[in-house]
Formats: sequence, C-alpha cells, structure tokens
Amino acid sequence: MKEAGKHSKLISVSDYDKQGVTETEKALAQLREYLVTNPKLIRKVRDESDVRLRRFVDGQNHLETHLTRKQKKKELSRFGKLKSYCTIQ
Repeated sequence: MKEAGKHSKLISVSDYDKQGVTETEKALAQLREYLVTNPKLIRKVRDESDVRLRRFVDGQNHLETHLTRKQKKKELSRFGKLKSYCTIQ
C-alpha cells in the first residue's frame, strides 16, 4: 500500500465537500447546455423520465417528484430533510 498524500495533495473533508458541490454544479450545467443544444435527445428517454428531464433542462426541480406524501414524511422524520436523487443516467 502506498503512503497517503505521496502522489497528490491531501485536502480537508470540508474542502472535499466544497469541491464536490462545485464540480457537480459545473457538470450539471454542462449537461443542461448539451441537452438544450440537442433537444432531440430528450425524446429518447422513457416516458416516465421525460417530464423530469424537461424540468432539469428548464432549471426546475426534477428530483423527488416520484415520492409519495407518506415517503416524504418518512424521510423528513428520519433524516431531517428530503434526500435528493438524480434519476438521469
């Protein structure tokens, strides 16, 4: 096993989290722009994903739309917030 930090600089957990948020936002913006410039791709997804994908492209909430009221209440009580899952694959 190689020594930690030998080939790259180690960063703090806080910096790692910040970098994760920043890089995810950049990648999502690039994906959104790609879909805007290639709108025919939206028609290639399953019907049940079409609405969420169009919401994503328009910058609207495309997450959690599949949760029932009971599921949302359970997540809120368990985690204190709704967990978000991106369903675009």
